[in-house]
Amino acid sequence: MKNKLQQLIEEVLNDMSVSDVVPDVSICEDPKHGEYTTNISMRLSGQLKKPPMDLALQVQEALKKKIDTMK
Repeated sequence: MKNKLQQLIEEVLNDMSVSDVVPDVSICEDPKHGEYTTNISMRLSGQLKKPPMDLALQVQEALKKKIDTMK
């Protein structure tokens, strides 16, 4: 699942015209925060000149859409 999630995030980033970035996906230490975590929005905030939370929400929404189309 971790590899699939990483691949989906890479696809989302490509859709956002971000390439050559491999998102780090890891198992979340605190299950209250979800199963997996990534710091991709923090890593890209300077490059894309957007607040990390805005990027995180943008990636989240795009991931939801991608997953919904897979069903």
